[in-house]
Amino acid sequence: MDVILTEEGKDTTIGRDEIEQLEDYQLVVWYGDMPVVIPDRIRYYSEGLQVVDSKNREAQISNIKEIQDSTSAEENVDVTGNEKEELAGPFYLIYK
Repeated sequence: MDVILTEEGKDTTIGRDEIEQLEDYQLVVWYGDMPVVIPDRIRYYSEGLQVVDSKNREAQISNIKEIQDSTSAEENVDVTGNEKEELAGPFYLIYK
């Protein structure tokens, strides 16, 4: 997992090496613009998420719009000619 995560409530970030050192933490990875509620306190989160509260995050609207705008009409059609749904993400949360 080569991603930079921000520590909750701080401006510090951690990367791959620090993430691999975390024990007894849970990782959530998802795509899409649905809000996510975590059963415990969020400790680290990825870019593109906005804070709802200590256990909730959702994709920033600007992040979703940017992904939709960057997709050409041709890229947004599957082999059957149907329009594909573009999902924002991936988003990452680590909680404990």
